[in-house]
This record gives sequence, structure tokens and C-alpha cells, in this order.
Amino acid sequence: MSRRTQQVIEENRTPYSSDGSYSQKENVSKKTYACKSCKDTKIKREKCVLIRSTFLETNNISVASRKLGVSRTTIYKHLN
Repeated sequence: MSRRTQQVIEENRTPYSSDGSYSQKENVSKKTYACKSCKDTKIKREKCVLIRSTFLETNNISVASRKLGVSRTTIYKHLN
């Protein structure tokens, strides 16, 4: 995981709700869930939720990948 991705995770970290979802600080009403392949570990789940919520926020693969410091391929993997 890149240093930038770790920074973004720390900046946006909020507790998980009882149903396993994650709410971003700015918009608590919208919940984002991890993909099926990332539900097994907390680190994977946090990264996946961050990627998915950033994409939903930007609605653009390239912008989300630049913002998080990950490849577009990584974004696509977590959206499927």
C-alpha cells in the first residue's frame, strides 16, 4: 500500500457500524461496503472501502487513482 493511500485512510478513518459498513466523515448518511474479495481482513476491507468511496465521490477512475496514488487497474478490481 502506498504512503499516500495510508495517509488518506488515516484521514478518513471512522468506526465501522454494526452491519460492517463504513461511513466517511463528510457524509455519514452514505455507506460503502467492501467487495467480496476484500472482506476477509481489516486492512483489505479499509483499502477497498476507501477506493470505492473515493470513486463514488469523484465518479472518475483516473481522478480517484491519482487522489489515492494507486493504479486505475486497482480501482477497477475493487469496483467489480
